[in-house]
Amino acid sequence: MKTSKRITAEMIKKYFGVDAEIERRLGGVFLVRTATGGEIEITRDRIRPHLGGEDVYRAMTLLASEAWGGIKASGPREHILACMAHGEALGVKVTPITKQAGGGCARLWMAFMIAMIGLPASWIASFIWGQTGKSVGIGVTVVAIVLVWELMARDQKQEERRQAQEMRFIYPIQHGTPRDASRDDAEREKWL
Repeated sequence: MKTSKRITAEMIKKYFGVDAEIERRLGGVFLVRTATGGEIEITRDRIRPHLGGEDVYRAMTLLASEAWGGIKASGPREHILACMAHGEALGVKVTPITKQAGGGCARLWMAFMIAMIGLPASWIASFIWGQTGKSVGIGVTVVAIVLVWELMARDQKQEERRQAQEMRFIYPIQHGTPRDASRDDAEREKWL
């Protein structure tokens, strides 16, 4: 995405309409209320919709296009898909970002389980080989925890990337704007 452009009240009114109510908050945050009941929070590098429908997504997508050259959509799957649909229709690049819940808890649980096996084993090794056995046992336990932690984090990132990539192919890729496809192309691709 291109470099950021400063977001102003005039830019917000351009996309959300002249009747949009804009409230400035500390830290350069804008709270925008639309005439149709939508509510959006806009910061220097993020747009967070609270309420709204098609008009809010359309305005938000166009504003992000002007300010950042595209939009990064994260959150619930429905929100990401709505952003992607509006981006496809308006010719705006949308990058889906997915997060898997529970990955940190799983890694903590696994680290705890490894520690519960490794530390008693280190204590037993200290009886057999003395201080050297205890030190080696603790070292092996720490290495095992770090190794398993990193492998689980890598697997989680790969799964998040796979899910984001999977979302990109829900809509057919078009060449040009959506209205450029001919009827013959649409029939051949079985879009009609």
